[in-house]
Amino acid sequence: MSKFAYASSVRACAALYAGVAAATYLAASPQWMFSADDQSSFYKDGGMGVRPGARAGAVSALDFSTFPPKSYHIDGVPCSVIGPPAAVAAKGGNVVVVGSMKVDPQNPAKLMAGADVSLLSIDPQTGFTWKDTVSAGKEPTGVTLSPDGKTAYVALRGEGAVARYDIEGGKLILLGKQTVAKPEDLLCLVTLSPDGKTALASLHAAPAIMVFEVAADGSLKEKQTLPTPNNPYDIHFIHGGKRALISCTLVDTVVTLERASDGQWAVKGTAKTGRIAEGLEVSPDEKWISVSCFDGANAGPRDKKWHGQPGRVYLFAVGDDGLLAQTQALDVEGVQQAATFSPDGKYLAVGQFGAGNLAIFALKDGQWRDTGVRIELPGQCASLFAEL
Repeated sequence: MSKFAYASSVRACAALYAGVAAATYLAASPQWMFSADDQSSFYKDGGMGVRPGARAGAVSALDFSTFPPKSYHIDGVPCSVIGPPAAVAAKGGNVVVVGSMKVDPQNPAKLMAGADVSLLSIDPQTGFTWKDTVSAGKEPTGVTLSPDGKTAYVALRGEGAVARYDIEGGKLILLGKQTVAKPEDLLCLVTLSPDGKTALASLHAAPAIMVFEVAADGSLKEKQTLPTPNNPYDIHFIHGGKRALISCTLVDTVVTLERASDGQWAVKGTAKTGRIAEGLEVSPDEKWISVSCFDGANAGPRDKKWHGQPGRVYLFAVGDDGLLAQTQALDVEGVQQAATFSPDGKYLAVGQFGAGNLAIFALKDGQWRDTGVRIELPGQCASLFAEL
């Protein structure tokens, strides 16, 4: 469905595309990071609009087994910066991408609700390929894969539902769809614990986190609804599933949740971030988290406090108790949506929406420092995922 393309780019080198056999380039032991690249939206003076010549989207795969990392791109895959806290997920060579919004074919100057979920595959022999796209329902905003990589859970914000797909033979096969909330609650994401037995879902407008037991067939059984600070969004389990971290966008907060011995979850603590806490990621060793914040990057002239300031990535140290302490704030170019650690934990890739690239930082003497490396993308980074 799409031509395989290869690119490796640094600050002084533009992206290079070549339709060649993937096996020529894929490393024997790759370390994968994936980017969902929006091609339809732009930010300006605190607002968003539809980009001239808007297209469906793209997906990039970056191999951090070498540095600078090699990158591979597939164009035409539906994805969107609007809506999804986690637009891409990967496991065991399977890559799943959701498209929450799309350009309205009747009015190209406007966006409308999307429905598409796409399956891609990355393999040392066959390369980076696009396998399947299905219509999941109204506004798929987040995707999570089961620990074995064989089942995809898709949050449908416009329906308050979770769709489950079996990944088999290069196809997405619908296993079932469950309504778990009202559409107006704005279901954003469902995330599974490392053992696959517990799922947490964020209700952005409720505001609350839903707790589910994952049945043997993969279906969800509600166990608890936990009120949280406003606007819960992105979710990551830590400490073997005993705790979880939640970004709360409009109240500029990250929440630590903890599970008690009776299985009930509670808010353990909170940490303040910059303005509008979007994507949240955890380093492989769980010593760091990154929180992508708009700060002034999308602030209009009327916002006297933030206008003219850059977007930032805030770094926090994670304590043994799951509580957070801010250690650093990185000024970046463009609007911040995602910043993700490489699978080996040595690098931090920062999506620079507007610049159309990833800025790569490295850990040195306890601080994250800009390497100067820039990875050009065929779009604007909406979401990042590193496969551990």
